[in-house]
Amino acid sequence: MEDRAFVADELAKLAALRDSGVLSSEEFDSQKALLLEGAVSEAAPDLLLRPPPATQAAMIPSMATTSTTPAGAWFSILGGAIAVVSGFLPWVMATTGLGGGFTRNAFQFGAHESFSVDGVVLMVLGTIAVIIGIVRLTNSAMPRFLQRSPIVLGIVVALVPLNRLPAINSSVHNIQNACSGACTASIGYGVYTAFVGALLMLIGGFVLRARSSHE
Repeated sequence: MEDRAFVADELAKLAALRDSGVLSSEEFDSQKALLLEGAVSEAAPDLLLRPPPATQAAMIPSMATTSTTPAGAWFSILGGAIAVVSGFLPWVMATTGLGGGFTRNAFQFGAHESFSVDGVVLMVLGTIAVIIGIVRLTNSAMPRFLQRSPIVLGIVVALVPLNRLPAINSSVHNIQNACSGACTASIGYGVYTAFVGALLMLIGGFVLRARSSHE
């Protein structure tokens, strides 16, 4: 009777985990089969029905956190890719009344509009975030500090356009003054794209960090 009550209680717990989304239907069926098999086993029922406490404690967290890995990995991949692309998009845009104009991207904010390392920094950081996401997506082994590194990468990516905002605003004003009203200049969408990439990398890093804390 005690064994039957135990099995019924365990089945109820598994059903609750399935209904809450912690367990998939396949995982629920697998655990249910193990319980029922243990209930009718005469050889060693305690081994099947009552695994060691440490094993019981480890089972549920691992199943609960596995589903977070793809989400964190995809956020890291998407954020890194967007950060890379943002370096090539316009950071300053100028247009004339005749439909002409020009743009400047993150590679063109050096002295006298020469080469700048900002675009290179975005490429490197974004690529690292993409690699981390791919590694986590394939469940390959990775040190915990690397799992959390998209947080740091996202912060640095956000600092790149923030650091350039004075130069961007100055460039916009200089273009407008030089045109004497014949053209308009504004901050390009590449700046906002970099912030979006940074935000996604931060989200991915926090999700992966939550995952690693349960491993």
